[in-house]
Amino acid sequence: MEYYQNNVGYKKRRTSYEASVSMKTKRLTVREKCLQVLRNKGSYGATPDEVAQLLNIPITTVRPRFSELVNMQLIIDLKQTRKNESGKNAIVWGIK
Repeated sequence: MEYYQNNVGYKKRRTSYEASVSMKTKRLTVREKCLQVLRNKGSYGATPDEVAQLLNIPITTVRPRFSELVNMQLIIDLKQTRKNESGKNAIVWGIK
C-alpha cells in the first residue's frame, strides 16, 4: 500500500488508485468545509460535533479532518470546552 501523510493510501492496482483519488477529493472538500465553518464562527469557535451537525455529515467523517487541520497547524485549541452529543466535554477549536 502506498501512503503519504496528507493523502489517502492505495494498493498498486488501478481500481484502488482510482478509489483513492476519489476519496482524496472528498476528504479535501470536507476538510475545507470544516475550516470554513471555523472561519465563520470567529472567536466563538466550534467543536467537531457542532461542525458535523452544521454540515449535516457524520462526526466520524469530521473528527479525522480536525486532526488533519491540527497537524497542518491551521486550527488551534481555544482553551474552552462545550458538551458534545454524548454529554462529554469537547474542545472548542478556532482558526490560528
